[in-house]
Amino acid sequence: MQINEYELMRKVQGRHWWWRGREKLLLEIMNNFLACGCIDYTIADLGSGFGANISLLSNFGTVYALETDDECLSYIASTEPNAIPIKWKSPEPLDYKFDVILLADVLEHIEDDCAAMMWIFEHLKPGGFVFVTVPAHMYLWSEMDDVVHHYRRYSKKSLLSTVGPKLVIKKISFYNAALYPVKVAFVLLTGLLRLASPDTPKKSYNELPPSIINLIFKIIMTIEAKFIRYFNLPFGVSLVMVVKKV
Repeated sequence: MQINEYELMRKVQGRHWWWRGREKLLLEIMNNFLACGCIDYTIADLGSGFGANISLLSNFGTVYALETDDECLSYIASTEPNAIPIKWKSPEPLDYKFDVILLADVLEHIEDDCAAMMWIFEHLKPGGFVFVTVPAHMYLWSEMDDVVHHYRRYSKKSLLSTVGPKLVIKKISFYNAALYPVKVAFVLLTGLLRLASPDTPKKSYNELPPSIINLIFKIIMTIEAKFIRYFNLPFGVSLVMVVKKV
């Protein structure tokens, strides 16, 4: 990911509707599978970035922040005293095994995603859970995916194909369904603008939107998260998957 994108992520991740909405989604789903406050889980936050998920994960146990970027690791060390930052790049082995592993929009950044899932299997304790979120549908590819260095967007089938035989699918659902038409319109519009001005620098469009839009989108994502806790959605901008090691 480009350096300026890391800095932008650090600035907006605590307020942006997309990060806050994903946090609500993960909290709802984790509460379905994990015993919050009852067990001190050992948790790996793979590709933790600037630690957007650490506060959430800390509700369930001890968090190991696995990240390649030194600036991110330094930021986590200074702002999350209870987290354990570890410099790591998939699929480097570690002398740890975890109860819970989170890949929050990380798998699409790893060139060999099947090797990453094999690493997860090898570093997950029996009975442990993996929580994965990824962007959905290659036809929704835009310059945003280029700028943040995605290798792919996923269909449900392609995401399931990364899961080994001893990992059991407990849940898989699309999410961000209500904003799916907005994403389609965005992809079409930015594609047309790119054709009209092919030399314009590409953007991720991850800046904080106007406050009223940010609030509306956060409310939509919060409502949807409560629904997805109990039901699976047939379409959406992203996918969430829960896997258990037998």
